[in-house]
Amino acid sequence: MLNTGKKRQRSSDESEDDLNQNMSQKRRSTISSWAEMQQYIDDRLAATEERRAYENATKLPDHGDEITKEVFRISSQLVHFREAGATLETQLSRMSKEVAKLPQMSEAV
Repeated sequence: MLNTGKKRQRSSDESEDDLNQNMSQKRRSTISSWAEMQQYIDDRLAATEERRAYENATKLPDHGDEITKEVFRISSQLVHFREAGATLETQLSRMSKEVAKLPQMSEAV
């Protein structure tokens, strides 16, 4: 009976050693997994920062509102010029009719 007790103790010591060894292997693999994950995160952050730097360097300034306002201003001016042109055309037509009447007026006088 004493021998079996020693065997049990040995097997429990061996299983404890195996357990410790397995735990240390798991810790090492976990640590390497964490290191790999941290490296992946660092790589992704660096890639994101590079992409943002590239986008900022190549990005055209956003002047959409300014352009819209300028287009509206120019189109308003065009409408005004068209109206002014029509008015001038009407005045010119009326003046040319009056000029055409001048020889008749001079003959009458």
